[in-house]
Amino acid sequence: MNHYEELYNIKQNIEYEIKENKLFKLSTEDAVLSVIEKFGVLNSFLDTKGDYEQQEGIRRVCNISLTNIDTISFIQESLKWIFRWCSIFCESKSIINKKEIVADDIYNLMGNAYLYEKFHDMWEMNTRKKVIYNRVDRRLNFNYRNEETYKIHLFYDTVCRMIDDAKLKEMMNNSNIDKRNLTEVMSYAHQLDFNCSFSMEFDGFNLEDYRIFSSELTKLFAEKILSNYKYRVNIILPGDSGLLCLQKSEWIQTLVNRTKIKHKKIESIINFFTYKFSDKNSDVSLSYFVPISNNKLIVSEGIFNLSRPEANAMRLLAKKESSNFDFAQNNFEEEEREKIKDGINERYLIGYGIDKSKKNIPGMDLLVYDSEVNHLQVIELKYKIPVESTRDINNLDNMLEKAYKQVEEAKKYVNSKLESILSEYFGHEYDMIIPNKIDYFILTNYSIGTGINNNLPTHILLINHYIELMNNNNGMELVRILLNDKNKMMNFEERKEYIEFSLFGYEIIIPQYSFKLIK
Repeated sequence: MNHYEELYNIKQNIEYEIKENKLFKLSTEDAVLSVIEKFGVLNSFLDTKGDYEQQEGIRRVCNISLTNIDTISFIQESLKWIFRWCSIFCESKSIINKKEIVADDIYNLMGNAYLYEKFHDMWEMNTRKKVIYNRVDRRLNFNYRNEETYKIHLFYDTVCRMIDDAKLKEMMNNSNIDKRNLTEVMSYAHQLDFNCSFSMEFDGFNLEDYRIFSSELTKLFAEKILSNYKYRVNIILPGDSGLLCLQKSEWIQTLVNRTKIKHKKIESIINFFTYKFSDKNSDVSLSYFVPISNNKLIVSEGIFNLSRPEANAMRLLAKKESSNFDFAQNNFEEEEREKIKDGINERYLIGYGIDKSKKNIPGMDLLVYDSEVNHLQVIELKYKIPVESTRDINNLDNMLEKAYKQVEEAKKYVNSKLESILSEYFGHEYDMIIPNKIDYFILTNYSIGTGINNNLPTHILLINHYIELMNNNNGMELVRILLNDKNKMMNFEERKEYIEFSLFGYEIIIPQYSFKLIK
């Protein structure tokens, strides 16, 4: 038995133990209702706490001993697996009374589901040859292949995301909204997520329709939260807190009245975001309308507000393998071009093919030229919706691996046309001018991937960071230096630790990295 088969068998053993949980002695509907009701209480409690208190609460209530727990990730991943397990393991009809399932049963299962997600990540990364492991009895120790590149990519993404998040918080703090008005605050925060410049089409509605729809749903939850406040105290009611449950027809009519969007479009939106128990890859944080009996749909406020609405809509569209998403990909790249054009210093020339034949050359989505110093950048653009799961990460890596190959093709093309490349992209006045410097690299919008199949320095940057660099007087040179620096010009101290946890008799050990910037 090879390593891959061995780890797969361990995964099956763990799933067998999970299947024995008494929650799955209920019907799918009874089990799901139990989970949603108990989670609603937990989420209402967590909403009143700061970050440290949230982590302490999760550790205590869900019986897990991990040091650092991201609350949003914990909720997303644990509920994702529990809902999937309900559709696979539950009985067709409950064989125990639903009242036998108490809150601790659900919270302990959430803890195990979160740990299972971490193990599942390693299993999936192992199948893609991105991690290796060794086993001693029931102790599994994982490590990343090509760890040096992985760490640099992880830290670069983390720093850039922290900067972007800080800018969003600053926008929130500098806004004119009444910070004391919960409905206004939640609505404004919700609106900040929608920044796509074109009207993406879904199945029977577009992104603007969904923006209006989801904003009103946010307001509905804000109103419900406020209705539970008595004398400035949030009254947590088991089976009610953080939940909205209506018949489908009532949902449609309520949201038609509030949004003024036509009945058919509202129904299309609800259908699109309704959880499919028959789909083994369903994710309740994306498909948050959960169907139950009597044609009712239940929505958990904690699940609905887990992550960004625009990004979630795009992720779900991609998961459905819709032709609408394929069409949108071209618009995303055009949006990236416009963002770069509008964002960088005006002295740079920007081109992406004077004639149609030039627009489809691999690795040459965008050329940027500084005539003052005769410096050319040849850029491959890649757009990716926000990455959440290990599957998303693997898909991102596959996309970026293709981009690296396209960059190599671009080098061959440009080298064969050094005397004409500038005129082909910027006009005949540049004929016979050979650039003094040429840089070839990838720009992407969200994450530069794990980089595990690449050696440092990797020629890839995030678009927001690139724009920031290019607005310096020596922007092109800064980009060149950064691309050729294996640490991407980041001076930092790193610490490698291991998180260790027990999962149904197996000891799982996974590396974890932390970084400290040095000024």
